[in-house]
Parts: sequence; C-alpha cells; structure tokens
Amino acid sequence: MDNIQRFSLIEKNILLLKGLSNKEIAHLESFGLNSKATFALVGDPQVLTDLSGMDLEKSRVLMQWATDGSSGNSSTAETPNHVQQSLTPPPPPFELEPLSTYEGWIQDARMNGELDENHIDKFREVYQDVSKDLSDTDEVFNFARIITIMMQPALDEWGNGEPEAAALNLLKTSEVFYKKALEQYSNHGRAHIMLGTQLSQQKRYQEAIPHLEAGLTLPEASDDWMIAANWYILANINVGNTFGEITLTFEKFKSHAAEGSYFAKMAERFESHIY
Repeated sequence: MDNIQRFSLIEKNILLLKGLSNKEIAHLESFGLNSKATFALVGDPQVLTDLSGMDLEKSRVLMQWATDGSSGNSSTAETPNHVQQSLTPPPPPFELEPLSTYEGWIQDARMNGELDENHIDKFREVYQDVSKDLSDTDEVFNFARIITIMMQPALDEWGNGEPEAAALNLLKTSEVFYKKALEQYSNHGRAHIMLGTQLSQQKRYQEAIPHLEAGLTLPEASDDWMIAANWYILANINVGNTFGEITLTFEKFKSHAAEGSYFAKMAERFESHIY
C-alpha cells in the first residue's frame, strides 16, 4: 500500500507550472518533500539539488516559490483540505516567452507523444508574426489556435492520463492568449469557439459553455456555428443540462447536419441524451 504523503492538488499544479514533471514531483515526495512548508527544511537551492538531482536553476525557482512570503504565514496549513483541492493555479501572465522556451516545451511534448510535430514549422511562423505586435488581436488568436492544433494529441488523451508539464505549459499559454484576444475584442466568435472547444476537451465543461454559446451568434449552419453547436451540446450533456435551449440548439444542429457527415453522426449520438 502506498503510504507516501503527497503534495496537495494546488501545490502539485503549481510545481507543474514551475516546470517539474510528474516523475520529478514523485521523486521529491519519495524522500519527504511533500508540501510547500517542507522546503523550509532544505535551506537553500544547492542542498535541494544535492538531494533531488535537479539542476541548480530549477532548484532556485522552487526555493524562491517555497520561501516567498512564508514567514509567519500559516494560512495554507489552516485551509481545509476540501477547499485546497477545489483551487486551481492562476493562469500565467499574458506575455510572449522567448522562442527557445517554447522550443523546449515542444521537444519535451513531442518526445512524450503529446504533440503533432507536423505543425511545429507553422508554430514558428506564427510566433514570428505575433512577436511583431501583441496588440494585433488576430495574431494573438492565431498564436493560441496553432498551439491548440499542435497539441491535439494531448487533448485527445485528456482524462486517460495527466499530460506532462511541457504539454500543460503550452496549453495554458494558448488559453491565456485566447482570453487576451477576447479581452481585446469580446465579439471574436472564433476565439470563443476555439477556447470553448479546448476547455471542453479538458473536461472543463462549465467554463466552456459560455464561450460556446457566444459562438452560436455566428451565422447559423456555417462551419463555425456547427462546431460551436456540436461542442455546446456535448458540454451541456456532460453537466446534465438537456432541456430548454439545448433542445432547440440540438434540433437546429441536426437539421443542418449533412447526411453521412461527422455532425450527422454526432447528432445521432446526442439524440439519446437529449430525449
């Protein structure tokens, strides 16, 4: 029986965002580093490197996180466990990392089979475009979109196993850039649809629904509208909402789906859940 004490969910998610892999986190837990508070016993980055075998720079990042504002602050220890587990780490800030950072994540994700390498060259091209002007909403959207397309293998397997840190970093980046595009232009229908689709693939249905609903304001029966409707119906089925407006959307979706198409097949699958 596994009696190793482990990081809380919020701490583990933060460690993943800091660049650790699940294996590295498990290694820390195996010799007693199992919470933010326990890092205080280590003392300094060099000791952490000696204990864990991690490179010194990564140890510095972890120790800075673990000791930042920790003196006299016991709020984490006093937080009920069920509340801690309901928390999710805040998204990274909206900023464009150096291309080398993304290249590192891409190579790690590719090695883990979580990335479609056919889109790497396009990603580099789009990176160059968005780096010229982060105020260009369409380029911000395009950057988020190419990451989603490139990371489809990880999204397809979501739920069958937790993606490694590199894949999570890339997907968090795309989410931040979609939201920035919507901050710059709230009626960007395709940004709503792509973000809603990505959130749905991550099983974050409640967050996805408002974005997919916004996508339904696009011309009915258009390709974009059909994609939005498809994921909107699916997300609502997964949260148990199969009445009212969902039924009306389903009827329109079914009537517009061409015979034998992917959407027609999805309509057949949806029908047993709607009625």
